[in-house]
This record gives sequence, structure tokens and C-alpha cells, in this order.
Amino acid sequence: MRAKSTLTAFFALALFSFVAIQPTSGQRLPVRPHPQVPDGPPKSEQARPQAPTSLLEIASGSKRSIAQSNGHGPSRRGFVDGTEGLKRLQEKRGERLSLQAMQNTIPFWSDSFTYQGLEFKYKMVGTDPKNGSRTTVIPTVIIPLRFVFPDGHVFDASTDIVDGQTPIQGIINSPIFQNYHFILGGTDVGNTQYGDAFQRANFWDSVSTRGRNYHVLLGQPTVLPTQTIIVPAGMGTYYYDPFVGDTLPLVNENFLNSQEYSIRASLNLSPRSLAITVWGSVLGEDPSFPGFPAAGGWHGAQSSNGGVLAYIGTSYFPDLEIDPRGDDIYSLSHEIAEWMDDPFIDNFTPGWNIPFIEPRERCDSGWIIRGLLEVGDPVAFFTDAVVALPSSGFTYHVTEAMFIDFFTRSARSRSVNGQYSMFTMGAPFGLPSEPSTQCIGSVQAAEQYIDFPGSIRTEARGINNHNEVVGFYVDQRPSYRGFVWANGSFSALDFPGAIGTVPSKINDSGEVVGYFFDTSGTPHGFSYTKGRWTRIDFPGSADSLALGINSAGDIVGEFDHNQPITHGFVLRNGQFAKVDTPFGEQSSLRGINDAGTLAGYTWSDPFNGPYFGVLSRNNEFSLINMPGATFTLPNSVNNGSLVTGTFINGNENYASGFVRLFGYLHEVNAGLSVTYVSDGNDHNRIVGRAFDFSRSRWVGYIGDLPITKSR
Repeated sequence: MRAKSTLTAFFALALFSFVAIQPTSGQRLPVRPHPQVPDGPPKSEQARPQAPTSLLEIASGSKRSIAQSNGHGPSRRGFVDGTEGLKRLQEKRGERLSLQAMQNTIPFWSDSFTYQGLEFKYKMVGTDPKNGSRTTVIPTVIIPLRFVFPDGHVFDASTDIVDGQTPIQGIINSPIFQNYHFILGGTDVGNTQYGDAFQRANFWDSVSTRGRNYHVLLGQPTVLPTQTIIVPAGMGTYYYDPFVGDTLPLVNENFLNSQEYSIRASLNLSPRSLAITVWGSVLGEDPSFPGFPAAGGWHGAQSSNGGVLAYIGTSYFPDLEIDPRGDDIYSLSHEIAEWMDDPFIDNFTPGWNIPFIEPRERCDSGWIIRGLLEVGDPVAFFTDAVVALPSSGFTYHVTEAMFIDFFTRSARSRSVNGQYSMFTMGAPFGLPSEPSTQCIGSVQAAEQYIDFPGSIRTEARGINNHNEVVGFYVDQRPSYRGFVWANGSFSALDFPGAIGTVPSKINDSGEVVGYFFDTSGTPHGFSYTKGRWTRIDFPGSADSLALGINSAGDIVGEFDHNQPITHGFVLRNGQFAKVDTPFGEQSSLRGINDAGTLAGYTWSDPFNGPYFGVLSRNNEFSLINMPGATFTLPNSVNNGSLVTGTFINGNENYASGFVRLFGYLHEVNAGLSVTYVSDGNDHNRIVGRAFDFSRSRWVGYIGDLPITKSR
């Protein structure tokens, strides 16, 4: 039954390391049915919620749940924010904004809010409204773009005529730069620009009492010379929209982003200004779905001239009654409001659900923008989010936008009239203005990547309270090699004579447990302390893996007898005890804390699952499962309330790390990249692996959860 022994080992390793690696001579890496955690570069999330096109449908009693769709609506006016795709490209390029560079950028202020015991920090443009009447004026430059397609067609934002004026003229004449009298819910918030009106209303409690003359304004723009982009073959195409009988030019989203980036870098722009590139009638094409639009606008920030330059890219289209999302300044207003409240696209929230629609347990924002504080995205699916503003003889269209307490879920909104959005678009349909419903969202842990020198991948598996980390790396041969990381330095940790070593956990005394492969490829558990190695095999087993250890030296893991059934075990004071759960025929124990609480998972069908997460204390078992997941796989439990692990959705090929903290579940993100979590110490520092786009490979991950100071 040696084949069975190889299956068990690979399950434990491949769960987080599913990668095609050829064994060295004589090495026989095992193969076993298991949850196939995606191991290549994380794919951009194309799934987006499908929402009713009119709030009337909801008001009439429809309870249509959100279904996943690819985001390509029936009309070209179905605006799609390209900010998530832009942020992914930034991560792929290895762009990170330094704290030093942030000293030279547009004025911004910082604050935070707490939710479920976590702290969420944010930066916003201007000054803190709580500090009273201050006016911030942001110098603004507009950069018209001219696209020359391979077939010779030209699309020029500076000369094309849209509803009687060029896109540049339309933007300058609009409420983005000109004053409009904004009365929201009967309250006069000012005769001012759209973005300023949004922010004044957003923090109305402060503005109306101590900052009546508080403003964040865009300076009247300087229009720079038109920049020509020659679109190469394969980077430009057309999308015919039968609903409006029109053909839409598309430019590959990645190509458009790189061209914009280079143009801004070449223009020597001041980091203390806002740069707006205008695409005119061109949209970004989805690289994953060629021929379909994927970006009507985006906003971001890049290093420039020793500082950080905030920018916006936007389309501009003629008025279209069938679906005005995208008409004239709709795209720009969407990005202006989001830039105002998240200028550097690094404000993360607990996640949010789309308003008015039957809520999901897992936040809608996880499918859209990974929980970023994007004030326009929660309502970007509704045509009713468009508000028409007559101005200068034209009718302009702006987006509805959510106020801060929609995201904080405060029972009392600090915004104008106690609203949770600017125009309370649900009011005409009898739908109240409310915060997001509660849902399981994501938490952004402050991350650090570690990468064993010369490796082709690195994975952190365990961490103790001294912040010593153990894990494995894959060398160039390739073989699995163990390591200890402490005080910023690596040291090798390989079981003598083994062809592969995988350390799993380390306790505060420095004792390491894990498993190794002997020369036949069979896995065995081990412990290591102070230069001494001890082999760990459950009596009579075909294979054994040691996977967790506490401060007392109690060890947990899994083993197989000579039949294809896996059992958990506890090794305490030299005595083994088999552990099975009441929820499945097979089980694995991955972690144990000092109180003896066990963490692991159980299953019956190794091919299809489901795999249930379990916690156990004094032989009493309870389930812990991520809603919607086919596989929930806890890896550790600390001495507080932290449980770490990974979950996998059924047919979506989607996996991610999770934590349960203070009784609440959260998905874990490093930037927008998928992150797998293997362990957490008592200081709520977690470890695992994340995909580093700048290196194009998986690296070890260390993250600090944003626990509130009151905890």
C-alpha cells in the first residue's frame, strides 16, 4: 500500500503547493485526489454581480439574487470601472508608493474606523472636515488622447464632436469644473463643483457646524497638447452594440494603461496636481474577454518627479436615453468621487454589498474590487444611479455615490440628512437610504514578502510569538527544502538523508514540526529542537505527517493505515491518540493551541468534498465554514480568537486565505492578490504565501492584521 502513503503526503503539501515540479533522481513525489488550489498567477476576477437595470423592478417586489456574470451588460453604456484591473497591472509591474514619496503629492488627510474589532484606515483629498473651514484647490491638467487604429480610423478627444462640443470642451463646461447648485434631500450643500458637493455632503456633520466654508475644489484645468497613441495590430478592435446600433472602438486595457503611464511620465507633471487623460469614445478592452469593453474609466497614482501623481482616465460619450451610464461626464464623475475618497487606491473597507438587492453572505465587493473604498461601484450597475444636471445649455450626467458610513455600517450616518448616498436614488421607489448589509468581506493585512535566495518559490508555514518563521522553498533542481526565517535572515532546515523536507509549525521554545520524504518518497513526521531530529510515525501507519505544535510540545497531524483512510492524531507526552470527527469519514489535524483546542478539517469524498473545517476542545467538535465554499481548511488556532486557513469555492476555481477573528470570518488579501494563510501567532501576525507579480512567482507572506487599539 505504498501508493496510499504517497497520496497522503501530497495532499498536505500540494494543498498549498500545487505546482508541476519534476522530482530529482530517485524522488517520487506522491499524487493524491485533493482540493486543487490554483497555483499559477492569480487570475483577474472577471465575475461581477448582475443587477436589475431599474430600481422599479426591486420596488415591485422582485427578490432576484445577484448572479455572477462577466460584467458585459446588454448595452455599451453599462459602465465598468477599470480601477481593479489597473491596480493589478500596478502590482504586476511591482509599483509600490513609498511613504517618503507621499510627502510630495496632492494634499490629503487620514482617519480610520473600526468594524468587528479591526481598524480600517483611509486617506482622502484635501483637509479633515473636522478641522473647520479650509479650502483646498487641486491644480488640474487635462491630457486629450488621439488614437490611430490599425485600419486608419482616428478617434480624437480634442476634435471629435459629441453632442455639439468636443469631449474636452464638454468636460470643462460641466459641473466637474463649473458650479452647480446642489440641493440634496432638501438641504442646500452649496453652489459648487460636483466633487466638492459630494465631499461636503459626505461629512455634513462637520461641514454644517464648524466648516461652512469647507471646500475641495479642482482648479480650472490646463489643457495640454493632444497625445497620439498608435494602436498596433491586435491591440485595437470594435464592439458592435445591437441595442443602440452603434460600433464602439476598444483598445486593449493593458496597452492603454501602459501608454497612459508613459505619457504622464514624459510630461513632467507636478505630483501636486491631478492629471486627467480623456479617451473620448474609446473604451478599454478586456484582455480576458477580447472584443468586450472592460473599462470606461479608472483612477490611480504613480511615482513621478520624486513624488506621487494622482490621475484619472475617462471616456466621454454622447447622451443616450436607453442607458445613460457612460454618457458625457458620467465616467469622469464616477472617478472624481472615487479619487476624492481614495486618491491612491489603498483605502480598504470590510467589504460591502450592493444596496437594495437581496444580500449575499460573502460581500459583493469581493467579486468587484476586493473591498476597496470605491464610492461609485456599489451603484454602478443601476441606470437609476445616473443623475441629470442641466448646466450651460447642456444636460450632464453624474453618478450616484455612497457616503463613508455606507462602508462603516454606522447606525447613524454623519452625512447630509443622515443619508448613506448622495442622491438617495432608492427614495423614488420607496427604498430607504441604508448602510451596506453585513457580509463576510476581506481584511488587508500589512504585508511583507520573504523569498529564499535562489529559490523558484517560497512558502511560510508557521510562526511563533518571537516572530520566527518556518516553511519550505523549492530549489532549482527542483526539490522541497526547509527553512527557518528569523531577524530577517534565512537558515536551511533539512532532515538528514531526506529527499524533501517541509517544516509546518514552530513553537515558542523553537521546536519545529513537519514532515520529510525518505528515499522511496514516503512521508514521515518529524520534530526538531536544538540540533536534534526525532522521527514521528503513528504506530502501524503507512505514513505520518506532523502539522502542528503548542508551547507544551503537544503535536498534531495526520496518518494513514494500510487503507485509503486518513485520520488525525495527537501526540502528547509520548502517547499517540487517534482523532476522528463526527462530520466525516476522514480527518486531518493542522493546529493546536496551549489550551488544547484543535483545528483541522474533515471529509468523506476526497475527490469532490465537501471538506468541513472543525475545531475541537475536550472531544467536543464544532464546524467552521466559509459560506459558499466547498472546502474550508483551517490550519491553526492561536491562544486568542484567531483561526487561520484557506477556503476553495466549488466550481469557480477560486481559493483564498481566511481568518476568523473575534468570532468573525474574513478573507485575507495582500493588495489585490490571492493570499493563502497557514498560521498565526498570539500577536495576530499571520503567515502563508502570496503571488508576487513583480517576481512572477509565489513567495512567503507575513501579514499584520489591523487590530483596533481597544483590543
